[in-house]
Amino acid sequence: MLSLAKIRTASLKDLQKLIMPSGFYRQKAKRLKSFSNHVFSGHGSLGEMLKMQLPDLRSDLLSMDGIGNETADSILLYAARRKVFVVDAYTKRIMSRIYGLEEGIDYGKLQEYISSRIGSSLELYQDFHAQFVELGKNYCKTKPLCNGCPVKLYCLHCKDSAAD
Repeated sequence: MLSLAKIRTASLKDLQKLIMPSGFYRQKAKRLKSFSNHVFSGHGSLGEMLKMQLPDLRSDLLSMDGIGNETADSILLYAARRKVFVVDAYTKRIMSRIYGLEEGIDYGKLQEYISSRIGSSLELYQDFHAQFVELGKNYCKTKPLCNGCPVKLYCLHCKDSAAD
C-alpha cells in the first residue's frame, strides 16, 4: 500500500485497517483516498504534480482537506525535495526555549527566521528538521529534560532553570 495507485484502488475499509495504529484512522483513510484521487485526476501522477512551481504546488496542497502548512511543507521538503523548512510544535517549543522567541509566533515568520539562517542545501533543511524532531522527542518535551540535552549550554530556558 506504499503507492498512491494502490491507495486509490484500495477499499476504504482495507485502508482503515492498515493505518489503524496511527490513530484517527477513519479520517486519515478518507484523506489519503482524497489525496490520491486529487493527484491522479488533477495531475496524472505524483511525479507530474511535484514538478509544479513551488508556490503553485504549495497552494495546490493547501487547497486539499486535511492538509495544512506543516503537512504541505513536509510533502514539499521530503517528497518534492524543495528547500522549505517545516515548522511544527517541536520547532516552536525549541525556538522559544533556546532563543526566547514567542512560542505563538506566526508559522511563516518562524519559517523565514530559520530558513534565512540555515544555508541553502536541501540535505541541511531535511537534517535540521529531523534534528528538531529528535531534540523535541527526547529532551525538549512539554516538561523539558534539560539534563543531558545536547544544546543546554545555548538554551535560555536551561540557563534560567539553573538559576532557580
